[in-house]
Amino acid sequence: MSLHLNWSTNWPTWQAFFDMGGYALYVWGSVLVSWVALTWEAWALRQGRRLALQRARDAASRHPGRAAL
Repeated sequence: MSLHLNWSTNWPTWQAFFDMGGYALYVWGSVLVSWVALTWEAWALRQGRRLALQRARDAASRHPGRAAL
């Protein structure tokens, strides 16, 4: 038994690719919603990290002899 990989695509043209067999609105809408959600998540994580670091700096400046937790 041999493993044969077929690297050809299902779409003969770029138009057919973007049309997605008639499901373009669903497919590309889902891609867009996923991209927006992932972008928002990355932004929210970055903001949370920035806020946590700012709080740690503020706590360290109020109590210079203690380590910030």
